[in-house]
Amino acid sequence: ESGGDTPAEKYEFALLLAANGRFEKAETVMQKLQKADPDRITYRLALADILRSGKQPDEALAVYKDALGLYPDNMAVALPYATTLMDLGREEDAYRLLSDVTTNHLENAKAFKLLAQAAGATGHKVQTHTAMSQYYFLNGFTNQAIEQLKLAERQPGLSDYLTARIQARITDLEALLEAEKLE
Repeated sequence: ESGGDTPAEKYEFALLLAANGRFEKAETVMQKLQKADPDRITYRLALADILRSGKQPDEALAVYKDALGLYPDNMAVALPYATTLMDLGREEDAYRLLSDVTTNHLENAKAFKLLAQAAGATGHKVQTHTAMSQYYFLNGFTNQAIEQLKLAERQPGLSDYLTARIQARITDLEALLEAEKLE
């Protein structure tokens, strides 16, 4: 009951076991694959997913943390890692992780939606609105993106620098809307 001869067959077998709720066996098969080929990120992600599904979130977090150490800034690792942190009530850790990775991935809508959720859960109101703004912008809702920035701008205690950045972004998006009208 090893699931086949090739790594691909064993990988499929492990996923099938997990899909059928046989998480312990799936974990054993995936652990062996991962040990035999530690640089293959697919195995690490599958292992973490199996651990999460098998109600071992802390073990899953350890796999994600290790994988992010090897592949820093990798969104395929960062997003499920952040989701697992949030599932465990560790929104502040998720917020820090997502704040960090989104700086280099301004095009990842899912990351900004997660960041907005983590920011909202931890009382980072300005970041909640700026993250939602980017999420809306990436999905083509420029008006809603501007609205979110205006909400961010109204938050008390903003630094002059942050206020200027938000206002500059509003100006950029408004110019973009104007240009779209002219097309």
